[in-house]
Amino acid sequence: MVITESEFTISNSHTGHPRATERVRSAPQRILYVKIILATVALLTGGMIYVLWRAETLLMFNWFDMLGIGPTVEMLRKYAAPYSHALPYWVYYSLPQALWLFSGILFFHWIWRKGSVINHMLWTALFATVAFGLELGQYLKIVPGCFAIWDLLLLVAALLSALALVGLTRYPKSEVYP
Repeated sequence: MVITESEFTISNSHTGHPRATERVRSAPQRILYVKIILATVALLTGGMIYVLWRAETLLMFNWFDMLGIGPTVEMLRKYAAPYSHALPYWVYYSLPQALWLFSGILFFHWIWRKGSVINHMLWTALFATVAFGLELGQYLKIVPGCFAIWDLLLLVAALLSALALVGLTRYPKSEVYP
């Protein structure tokens, strides 16, 4: 059997017989899977913070009722209610947006991983611009909502963390500037 970079056979240490052929991904592929998992966890965590602790006047609660999951959401909110003041306020009000920005950038990286670097950078920049623009729009009172410095700080942290994971700066110059 030929052992390639991407797969090999693991032997049972007691008998020496092949136990199973297991795929071992290349390091970049494993890192990509980790990024996808982080993006998914960030997206779900931000969503759960909204579902569990944000005001029921948000439009999404009407959607839950229309989908027939309103009672389930209400039960989850009752179980989570004792923890509504356990964490700092910015976790409930600022962290979800930062988690969604982080998640979105990692998902864009996954979508464009084999495509154009320019497209990847443009979509990432557009997504980040919308996130920061909404917050700055709140500051200027042209977007409904309450401006908070924590929102901006966490957005910056999310953006820098995601870009560090994506490694945009590692693209060869020839790929970025054709």
